Amino acid sequence: MKHIKEPLQTGRLLGKMVWKSGPWLLISIIFFILIEAITPLLQLYASKQMIDGIVEQDAFTHTEIWAVVYACSLVMIGAVKSLEKWVKALLAEKSMMTVNCLLIDAFERIPGMRFFEDPKYRDRLETLRDRSTWLPTQFINISSNLLTAVVSLAGVVLVIAYLSPVLAVILILSTAPFAFVHNHYNEMEWEYNKEYAPVRRKAAYTRHILLSRRSAKEVRLFGLGDFFINLYQSNFKNLYSVLKKIQIRSSRWSVLTGFLSGAGTGLGYFWILSQSGSNHFSVGDISLYLGAVFQLSTALRDIAKEGADTLDIWRMGRDFFLFMNAKIDISLPSKGKRIASKGAMAVEFKDVSFRYPFQEMPAGDQVNDTELEDEDFDLYDDLEDEDLREHHHSESDSRCTEYVLNRVSFSISPGEKVAIVGANGSGKTTLMKLLCRFYEYDEGEIKVNGINIRDVDLHGLRSRMSVVFQEFGKYELSLRNNIGLGDAEALNDEEKLHRAAQAAQLEHIISDLPEGMDTMIGPEWGGTDFSGGQWQRIALARSFVKDAGLVILDEPAASLDIRAEYEIFRQFHSFTEGKTVIMISHRFSTVKMADRILVLKNGKIIEEGSHEELMKQDGEYTKMFRLQAQSFQGKDEVHC
Repeated sequence: MKHIKEPLQTGRLLGKMVWKSGPWLLISIIFFILIEAITPLLQLYASKQMIDGIVEQDAFTHTEIWAVVYACSLVMIGAVKSLEKWVKALLAEKSMMTVNCLLIDAFERIPGMRFFEDPKYRDRLETLRDRSTWLPTQFINISSNLLTAVVSLAGVVLVIAYLSPVLAVILILSTAPFAFVHNHYNEMEWEYNKEYAPVRRKAAYTRHILLSRRSAKEVRLFGLGDFFINLYQSNFKNLYSVLKKIQIRSSRWSVLTGFLSGAGTGLGYFWILSQSGSNHFSVGDISLYLGAVFQLSTALRDIAKEGADTLDIWRMGRDFFLFMNAKIDISLPSKGKRIASKGAMAVEFKDVSFRYPFQEMPAGDQVNDTELEDEDFDLYDDLEDEDLREHHHSESDSRCTEYVLNRVSFSISPGEKVAIVGANGSGKTTLMKLLCRFYEYDEGEIKVNGINIRDVDLHGLRSRMSVVFQEFGKYELSLRNNIGLGDAEALNDEEKLHRAAQAAQLEHIISDLPEGMDTMIGPEWGGTDFSGGQWQRIALARSFVKDAGLVILDEPAASLDIRAEYEIFRQFHSFTEGKTVIMISHRFSTVKMADRILVLKNGKIIEEGSHEELMKQDGEYTKMFRLQAQSFQGKDEVHC
């Protein structure tokens, strides 16, 4: 029952999307479908009348009239098909826009990051991005073909049933096995596509490496072409071998059921010809019924094929149904509390523990090794922070569910500048994700301005925060937009934009651009391309343009050269005045500027204090600082 219920739910959803896109276009298509379905019956009857008129040789005028009717039906069906194709193209284009807008809106309603970082959803999300461009067109074409075949079938069945109800039933039953087999193997192909989605992503990822601008230099320099081509072919062969087995089995049963369907049609022909000697049938009647049997057989096979394909499309659209009806991934208060719209924010973590939800693997839910290998390839290398990558790999090895953060407690006063340091995977970026409310923490309490973060209005909270992430956005838009997107209201505020650009040391770059702030940047649309350090300055400017009470900088100097870092952070206290700042960095030259430093290790805060205080403790911070200092002095090549 579930196999029928779920596709029908999806079909209704897709149907509503198409209707919303263009109701009059859809009504026009239904009108064309009715004409296409009825016209063959009219042609059969016109043929009968013409043949009877020719045989009797006493009604030439009558015959000529039906010949004109038949010719007009051919002209009409040609015109209708042309109009239908045009209307379908318009409706498909509008439906694609509607589907994408609804999909984007659905994702906007999901405030957290689980859909983007949970492997269970990642494959579906990638598939959904692809389907949203062609699924509406396929849905319209296949569903309309099915409806045409059904309406045509209804008329032809009535014609044959008038001659012999038993014959109509036999013809229908002879095609039923073909329909069952076609649907069964379509369902197998659907399961194959779903099960082998990770392998398909591997192949697509490998192809992307070979064709992308970003990796082209290394591929050529290191001679990696053959390596990645072999990897692509290996993944493709894996997919092909499984699909080939399904297709071979499908073709065998399709041939057998096709013979059965053909035998039923042959039986219908034989029975009708056996009645040719009867006084009750004219030559035109025999022609009518022979044509009706042929059309019935064709309509049944079309319904079998189009029906199975329609169910297949509806199955493909299942992911739309799941995402459109997805529950939000973090709890939101019915009436969130507002926090002060001005001034620096206070932050407090109290015994906070957290582990990523998709790391949990109860014994009863474990999957086999093959599935794990398929799922794990390249799913986590795309993720934006080191905590998630590091903890996934430890989870893959130990299959444990240890906490990324374990009873973490600290407080930050309004206007205080705090740095967080620690090794890769220690939980630094995860802290920021919880503060941004991308995930729900498992235990403890997080407060902003003394209010539990779960009780604060989410939009109000995020509007008071400005963040530079490790993987910051590189928007292929104008420089003005790239900076102004940090605060949409500032897009036309020249003073604000220039102040932010100045703080990020972008002034001399802007002066060299052909159109200044309005210059398109990035290579996608032929704009000015920037280096990694210049893009990072833009990201910093984007965070500065917002009048935020809390600024979070996650590796803000990772791509900056030493001089650029010095120039920007020389003004650090002036452009963060009146704001609370949290910095995550491996560069101790940046960290030293903080009022206080937190040292995170294995999800716990193990040291806390100013740079001078921590150096006196001669602990973990001192060890990391000295290792980095040695690398700058050339004594050792160690990276923290």
